[in-house]
Amino acid sequence: MARTNKSGLDYYPFDIDFFQDEKIQFVSARFGTKGESITVRLLCKIYRNGYYVEFNDDTALLFAKGVGDGCRDYCVKGVVEELLKRGFFDKDLFERFGILTSRGIQNRYFEIIRRREKVDIIEDYLLIDVSGMTNVNINRINVDINSINVDINSQSKVKEKERKEKGKRKESKENPPTPQGGDVCGCEVVDEFSFENAWAMYGRKGNKKTSARKWANLKNHCREAALKHIPLYVRSTPEIQYRKNFETYINQECWNDELILKNNGNKNTGNSHPQSQSGVSDDYKRNILERLLGAGHSEEMPGNQPV
Repeated sequence: MARTNKSGLDYYPFDIDFFQDEKIQFVSARFGTKGESITVRLLCKIYRNGYYVEFNDDTALLFAKGVGDGCRDYCVKGVVEELLKRGFFDKDLFERFGILTSRGIQNRYFEIIRRREKVDIIEDYLLIDVSGMTNVNINRINVDINSINVDINSQSKVKEKERKEKGKRKESKENPPTPQGGDVCGCEVVDEFSFENAWAMYGRKGNKKTSARKWANLKNHCREAALKHIPLYVRSTPEIQYRKNFETYINQECWNDELILKNNGNKNTGNSHPQSQSGVSDDYKRNILERLLGAGHSEEMPGNQPV
């Protein structure tokens, strides 16, 4: 039995400026450190296979399981979509053949395998010229051998693809792929109402997982109100042991509560100058009342003078 030529690598060079690449920074901005981890794992999977890897829904599901830490398949697919969008992977080859590769990946791969005796490659997946290499066995996808079968299969695949895309569009409307609420989905998706931001502001008190789930269920206007209220609530409870757990704070919608700030005794619900419903401040009304009382009872309050 003939020995199969090895195509994968045991190692690959890693650029020390990898995380400074703008393409990776976009991934990091959307998905945090987990997006970076998924990208590096994808590169390992590609080089283990050779210079490309097939990627589909099943791949994403198993890949997410390998990442662990609560990662979901739609999180992996989101990272791949971002990498394709930024040109980290070749979008044309992905749309035509469902594979992840790039010119840079192939340059590094073929430089490493120059000393190998023989390597099997698929010409249709190439983005670089390897005609000068004598140790490559070039194969083509079975397109020209039987054009009739190819035409039939192509038509079937087109119909199947259209059916799947229609189903995916319907599913995406019913189940949005990336739920709000930051790392509830296993990825640190950064937005203006980020859970991580609220959790840090609150002092990280309580059960993070429970709090994150409850935060994800809040509507944006509630999150906005909470983010404005939390700094005032934290200021009013400097001793963290007397502060409510964050999940309790969310359950009770405490951003609607009136606060008493210890530094000046003023009640506050988020405004720096509390006023009554009439628009006149409480301090002003108290001052007028004291002056009127002083005018009517000056013999009992000798320190006060009539108005």
